[in-house]
Amino acid sequence: MDCMINIRFRAIVSGIIFSCTGSVMASTLLDAYHQSLNHDSVYMQAQAEYMSQKEATKSAWSAFFPRISASGDLLSNHSDNDIDSFAVNGTQTVFNWSAIKRVSKAQAQVRQAVLDLSVAQQDLMQRVVTRYLDVVRTHEIDILTKEQVDAVKQQMEAVKERYRLHHATVTDLDRIKASYDLYRSQLVTADIQLHNAQQQLIELTGAPIKHIPRFKSSFKLLHPQPNQLSLWLKRVTQQNLSIQSASEGVAVAKAALGESRGGYFPVIGAKASYYPTDPEYVDEHFLYELTVDYDGFQGGAVSANVASAMALYQKSQAERQGVYNNAMMLANSAFSSMVNGISQIKAEKRAVESNASALKNTSEGYNAGNQTLLDVIDQQTNLYNANIQYVAGRVQYLSALSLLEQQAGTLKPNTLEHLQGWFR
Repeated sequence: MDCMINIRFRAIVSGIIFSCTGSVMASTLLDAYHQSLNHDSVYMQAQAEYMSQKEATKSAWSAFFPRISASGDLLSNHSDNDIDSFAVNGTQTVFNWSAIKRVSKAQAQVRQAVLDLSVAQQDLMQRVVTRYLDVVRTHEIDILTKEQVDAVKQQMEAVKERYRLHHATVTDLDRIKASYDLYRSQLVTADIQLHNAQQQLIELTGAPIKHIPRFKSSFKLLHPQPNQLSLWLKRVTQQNLSIQSASEGVAVAKAALGESRGGYFPVIGAKASYYPTDPEYVDEHFLYELTVDYDGFQGGAVSANVASAMALYQKSQAERQGVYNNAMMLANSAFSSMVNGISQIKAEKRAVESNASALKNTSEGYNAGNQTLLDVIDQQTNLYNANIQYVAGRVQYLSALSLLEQQAGTLKPNTLEHLQGWFR
């Protein structure tokens, strides 16, 4: 376990050191993650908590080490006789049930702190992925909306010309102008959403994205590997860091319960003292003692403490079950989103292509007098919505991929590199 703790902490420290050499402005997911290691307050709190908890074991073991104290006196009386004396005392705990359990509790706390730091690291990765993808999504929508505004503006100019030649009606002119105004307002909304998404990412990284990527036109859709839900759920059970941390929380509570029961047992110790009684320190004395301290009845305090610790132990078990249930639910949902997302993305891509073709044919029909302007406007809206759905589908697929890895306990920086392959 100590080896595992050291490996995990070295990996975390390596990530922090690497982040110090990163670029000032993020451009990739990995850049954003490395920058967030030194800027995100949640992760930095987890680091501080680990540094605090790792000292708990040393503090707990201190009860079993000898304690040495010394005292001295210097007395001067009216007969001009100076008398000085000193004594050295040493105590050693032989048996202390509460102290034994405090050591067990401290060891579990350290293990939990290491796991919590790893949980915070994976949580940071997932938050970076989520916010980075939100920047990509809002950027794509912003570009689509700008293209839509330009297309409708160009069409509005054509309708104005047709109206001047008496080939279009006032109603046509009003409709195209209303459509243009609508998309202009949507462009303002898209700009605001893009700005907000960027600010949310900056909250993690401390710096804006140097270059906002766009989705590649071609990409390879992959099923989860392995492509069996049961195997992923098995990974969740065995490797999910939040579940492991919650299990250590149960161990902490169990040790705390044992510590509270220490009030039922005596505390046995050894004591040795050295003190000279002769003014010239010729007569030396050594005193050895075996002490037994038993305070089994403290007005019901011991029983009350045990009952309270038992309740907290049961609470920790319930919390672990809740973490387990949540992890299984999220893994199930992410797996389903990935599998269904493949068909969804393919369908959304076909919808974009078919709506683009339909818009072209409708526009040609309008120019030939076979279609109305309203038909063209409706088809433009259909294509715009299809493109937005296509963007959302790809974002959802990539989010599900990283979430599935997180719940399985396998989310790592190379996962972010894999996700980056979708962008240009």
